[in-house]
Amino acid sequence: MQSNTNYALFFERYHDFLPTDFVSGLTHKHLEHKTLRVNTSKISPPDLLTLLTQAGFEICPDEQYPALFHVNSHCSNLLAKSWQARAGLFYFQSKASYLPAQILSPLIGETVLDLAAAPGSKTTQLSQLRQEKGLIIANDINPKRRAALAFNLEQQGCANVQISGYDGRQIGNLAAECFDRVLLDAPCSLETYALKKKDFFKYWSLAKVQQMANLQRQLLVSALKACKKGGTIVYSTCTLAPEENEINIKWLLDNYADFLELEPINQTQNQVLSEFQGQRFSKQIQNCYRILPDKSNGYEAFFIAKIRKTKSLPPHNPQQNQSASTKYKHLSKKDQQSLFDQLNIVYQFDLDWQTDFALIGDYTKSWLICKSSSDLEHGQLQIERPALPFGRQTQKGYRLSFPFCLKFGHLAKANYLEIDQKQALDFCQGKNIPAASLAVNPGIQQIIRHQGFALGRAILLNDGTLKNQTPPAFVRQSL
Repeated sequence: MQSNTNYALFFERYHDFLPTDFVSGLTHKHLEHKTLRVNTSKISPPDLLTLLTQAGFEICPDEQYPALFHVNSHCSNLLAKSWQARAGLFYFQSKASYLPAQILSPLIGETVLDLAAAPGSKTTQLSQLRQEKGLIIANDINPKRRAALAFNLEQQGCANVQISGYDGRQIGNLAAECFDRVLLDAPCSLETYALKKKDFFKYWSLAKVQQMANLQRQLLVSALKACKKGGTIVYSTCTLAPEENEINIKWLLDNYADFLELEPINQTQNQVLSEFQGQRFSKQIQNCYRILPDKSNGYEAFFIAKIRKTKSLPPHNPQQNQSASTKYKHLSKKDQQSLFDQLNIVYQFDLDWQTDFALIGDYTKSWLICKSSSDLEHGQLQIERPALPFGRQTQKGYRLSFPFCLKFGHLAKANYLEIDQKQALDFCQGKNIPAASLAVNPGIQQIIRHQGFALGRAILLNDGTLKNQTPPAFVRQSL
């Protein structure tokens, strides 16, 4: 069988540097290790630890990174369907996957490009690292993956991210030197999943490895062009293949040495290769960082390179730095003030919205974005989703979006409902709430909360129930 042939070839290639327990792990059923990252824009790590342990979930903090918790695999499925997950208090993310955004470490106010962003693990992390102060362009070519990206941005409450849908290889020419920092978590051969997916070896091949390596080189050049002179690029993969890791960085140095330098990554237990199949790598390559899969990191493989752009590349064409017209516009100051005033009157938020936020779109449908991230022009890029959905005008009045309620609902001082544990579980599963004993204003959206955290919105029906207004994608997550 082809899968058996690939299995043998895989371990023949990597036998010299794969850990023994990784190889032996392939002979038995492996219980996947889970970690979660705290959404620090909504809750502190100590408070989440208390909240989840009191709810009966078995978790413990990571010794190295306070915002990471290790989850007992037996309770991870229940945790994924919990009301705490609905509220966007955490995001499941491996420890190795956590590192590229930490290493990129953008400063507050810098403009960041996430070149291959979906499903948004690192995009949401980057947003929270800077308290949403500084624009992020999250790009992905695949429409289905962009939908997953938008879902995660909405659940995590990221109001400083705009989404684009380009082939990442085009962006360097469309938005040359527009970004202070670029993250390229590149599409790869996914060899970290050799232990986790039963059918992995049906699809793995050396031809696929080389195909991905060629794509990654084009994406690396695009990232280099999109980054400003003096800016930083972080390149990462979750695969073992040296062709996609050390050899690709060697290729970049061989062809673009005049324009960049590799910066050292200060991490312990670096396992970057010095040679592979007779090909030796220079000392510069030792500045990269390789994580080999073992039990301590959930059998996760990762490779990371940190690149400083030292010189501008020649322009691709004379028009590449001209700004493209955008289909999105900011609302007038008058319309913004009108909507924000309505918001404060109905829900008593008592916030000076226009100091920190701006509205994009028009009075009938609008998006909310942090003011520090409200620029809509980025070279020739066209933005597909400009910000966090805010609301829309209907025949029955202005209706707030679900993501807005999820992000800001905990601040409302009027027209909110605090529900109990059972009601919270029912609500997350899309069920309506009996309103007989609740003081509810008819015709006004109610923000639904549990233990002070917003879970969504509902509106009173004629039969005395509160109609659940949770979007289907969020309901499916809780089922």
